[in-house]
Amino acid sequence: MGQGDSQGARTTRSLPGKADSGQKATPPAESAQPAEGSSALERLDYLLRAVNRRLNGVTRSRLGEFGLTLPRFHVLLTLGRCGPMSMGQLQEQLNQSPSSITELVDGLVNGGLAERERTSEDRRVVVVRLTPAGQTTLARLKSFRLEALEEALKQVLPSACQTTVEVLEQLEKALGDAGTPTAAAPSE
Repeated sequence: MGQGDSQGARTTRSLPGKADSGQKATPPAESAQPAEGSSALERLDYLLRAVNRRLNGVTRSRLGEFGLTLPRFHVLLTLGRCGPMSMGQLQEQLNQSPSSITELVDGLVNGGLAERERTSEDRRVVVVRLTPAGQTTLARLKSFRLEALEEALKQVLPSACQTTVEVLEQLEKALGDAGTPTAAAPSE
């Protein structure tokens, strides 16, 4: 079983401030499967999270080769998809605090995967872009993720796969139309 699997033995953690009491916390609710008889929406919510966790687990297994963390990979992915962005735009896309984005970008810059540049129009604005090494790293990681997804999809009927893609595209659009940010889905 991979990291983050919801099946198999359940792990527990000590509650903060309760290490001596022996009380244990259960895993987060999102990792538990919905109860039998749950609504289709509850099962859909669980399955979307479960697929995302498993795909992130596949990605995480290779990130060490590149000196990356999953959050830094998500920054690379966003820059690769959207192109150069200001720190503020990146923060908005990834729904992170300014200090978190700064720390993540610092790591990518120090690793030679991204670079910062002040704009000539407004010297206060810092734009982040991928370096050629960042583009190569992102391409390799995306290829690995897609190979893993392709291998898993061999177990799914092609018509079911196409229908699922169409439904998810409609769902993403509907949620985006409802005011939910859609440009930086972390499961990509």
